Amino acid sequence: MESARDTDLPDLLESLGYHVQKVGRYHTTKEMDSLRIKNRRTWFRYSENTGGDAITFLHMRRQAAS
Repeated sequence: MESARDTDLPDLLESLGYHVQKVGRYHTTKEMDSLRIKNRRTWFRYSENTGGDAITFLHMRRQAAS
């Protein structure tokens, strides 16, 4: 579980097909421009007022696909 939380989010998102961009001190994606990835381990999506780690990102993605 701890290694999942330590997952590098920009690398994970690229492996899932997202187009990751570095903007200043954070990363974002072309597909979700309100997404901010800080310190490569945590994210926040301002349009949905939610965030977390790699596990919560994958959970959110799965819910959106349902």
